[in-house]
Amino acid sequence: MFKVKNPHIAEIPEDILSHIGLGTKTHDLKAMFGDVKFVCMGGSTTRMEGFAKYLTTELDMVPEDGQLRNLAQGTDRFVLYKVGPVLSVSHGVGIASISVVFNEILKLLHHAECTADVEIFRIGTSGGIGVEAGTVVVTSKPVNDQLQEAYHLHRVGKIETFPTVLDEGLAKELMECASDFPVVYAKTMASEEFYEAQGRTDGAFCDHSDEEKMVFLNTLHETGVRNIEMEATYFGAMCKRADIKGAIACVAMLDRLKGDQTYISNEDKEEWEMRPQRLVARYIKKRL
Repeated sequence: MFKVKNPHIAEIPEDILSHIGLGTKTHDLKAMFGDVKFVCMGGSTTRMEGFAKYLTTELDMVPEDGQLRNLAQGTDRFVLYKVGPVLSVSHGVGIASISVVFNEILKLLHHAECTADVEIFRIGTSGGIGVEAGTVVVTSKPVNDQLQEAYHLHRVGKIETFPTVLDEGLAKELMECASDFPVVYAKTMASEEFYEAQGRTDGAFCDHSDEEKMVFLNTLHETGVRNIEMEATYFGAMCKRADIKGAIACVAMLDRLKGDQTYISNEDKEEWEMRPQRLVARYIKKRL
């Protein structure tokens, strides 16, 4: 069975997973979630609801009463849907947000006594680095803005560093599921915020020049980075720490070497956002 690596959990009389509206005394977590094999995370609540609806068709799995329900309805922080053995959960924007729901999902798997071979995916959007808009980047190695394959956790006044490791075999199996849109296997940089930390010059603040931005972005490209988002280092580090297989697939909504703003039609936006979802859904369908 999957187990969290925190001995204190066993000492808690009732574990309340407050940000997803569940608890060990208020819900029969084993009955509700004991068959989970795949966890899919994405930033947007509406996107992950849409992904869950998409899975009902792709996997031909509809809830017994025909109603797809948000199982985290006791809170407005995140959404959580279940389609057969698949969880579809939102994680918000950035490391601070994903860290909350990531912890509670792992504890959910623990309390539900799920098998140890559960796999976890992050699917979402990103800014490309030298790739055409619409390209899906399957992450090989998550790096921070210093190009380190590391996540630095600040806790109890100390800083601890964890390696950012994703499962190479899982990533390559994902790559094999692509056929009708471009997919690359490359490094992903995770930033601490959306504007200045990504070298943008279109935020409310900017103390760097266009030249400095381009030096930064070209350096990323030269070292093998092909997209920027805001969660990969934490996701990779905690998957490694939890001994759980993880993979990241994010579509590039623009090429940052060509600009900071995204100028695309609603049709392209909807089509591109579906590409990581289709990739992961194909993999899950193949596994089932």
